[in-house]
Amino acid sequence: MRRFRILPVALVVLFLSALARADAKFLTKDDVDATIALLSPPPADGSPEQQAEIATLLDLQKSRTPKDVARAEKNSHLDGFLFAGVLGDWFNAKDLPLTAKLMTDVGHEAGAVDSLAKDKFQRNRPFVGEPRLHPTLQAAGYSYPSGHATAGMTYALILAEMFPEHRDALIAKGKQVGEDREVAGVHYPSDVVGGQKIAAEIAKRLLANTEFHAEMEKAIDEVHADASAPK
Repeated sequence: MRRFRILPVALVVLFLSALARADAKFLTKDDVDATIALLSPPPADGSPEQQAEIATLLDLQKSRTPKDVARAEKNSHLDGFLFAGVLGDWFNAKDLPLTAKLMTDVGHEAGAVDSLAKDKFQRNRPFVGEPRLHPTLQAAGYSYPSGHATAGMTYALILAEMFPEHRDALIAKGKQVGEDREVAGVHYPSDVVGGQKIAAEIAKRLLANTEFHAEMEKAIDEVHADASAPK
């Protein structure tokens, strides 16, 4: 019988991270490096700061309701059209193919930066080594910064440029996507803050990119031409 070798967990995580990582399409290497450089190292394991974060997560775990758990699960299935909850059901991939492409690109850019940042800091998830935490979602790979917080806020900031009249609600939704990772027990608060921090820089650099901006303008034209969109 053929015997399979079991790889060390750390090696498996690095392998999966490498598979998930892809080069950014619009952001240059300098853009990516400068964005990641904005992040300070997360609190060290065993530090008072980390213990305070664990206490915060335990408090959230104690107070979370079935409604909170359901919302966090829904927000875990993240793409740009999750924000239809703010904009309306007319905002969907089927009717808006150019916008769908733009949202895919936004998620790709955010993911490319976040995965490299995770590899740099290699922080374990909060439930690793803390048996009192009982996450409501499955999560693998490194913890800092939060990929959902990064992508959620990047989507929100780009959509806020497209729909300035909904800016506050879109930003609030983007924040909630990240904060629900704390509710679910799969990220530290500092993971979420870090993700939101680099999201602001990713969005700023995307909006300054001529090629990306041209793609966004096509999406804006498509949205305005959609007969089902609110006028």
